[in-house]
Amino acid sequence: PGIYTFAVYQWQRYGVRDDAVLQPVCSDPRLTGRFMEVLRTARPVDPGAAQWPTPEAVEDLESEHYRIWSAARAEHRERTQGTAQYRRESLRTSHQSRLALLREQLAQAQDARIRRMREAQIASAEADHSRRLAEIDASEQRADIISQLVALGTIVVEECNG
Repeated sequence: PGIYTFAVYQWQRYGVRDDAVLQPVCSDPRLTGRFMEVLRTARPVDPGAAQWPTPEAVEDLESEHYRIWSAARAEHRERTQGTAQYRRESLRTSHQSRLALLREQLAQAQDARIRRMREAQIASAEADHSRRLAEIDASEQRADIISQLVALGTIVVEECNG
């Protein structure tokens, strides 16, 4: 039980997959991990009893947020790099298979029109491969987490369950 300060940040994650999450930060780390659960069962307090976080408390929350965000950002970049590498390998494998089939069809083609069509398909496959590879590279390069403060306040815990 006690009065704790909190901040909630929206993290916009960019990379191979873009998404957004809410990241709470509390003056007590034990509350940070359970913040959303506590919030679901919370009820409003009398506005006169509510306390606004002090500038020092806000600074402490910002420091803790930065620590959490930095670790999450490094992990996100590493995970994005791994996913990008996996996608490159998958793309390379499927591209090689596609080219092998198209080259075999080209080698078997006798009619000039069919040969031109197969050559165009090979050129199209090469262009598609280059475009998709560039997309993977770009998504890997933009891997980041952008944070924005969305809530700041105090929470009063009157009883603890666990």
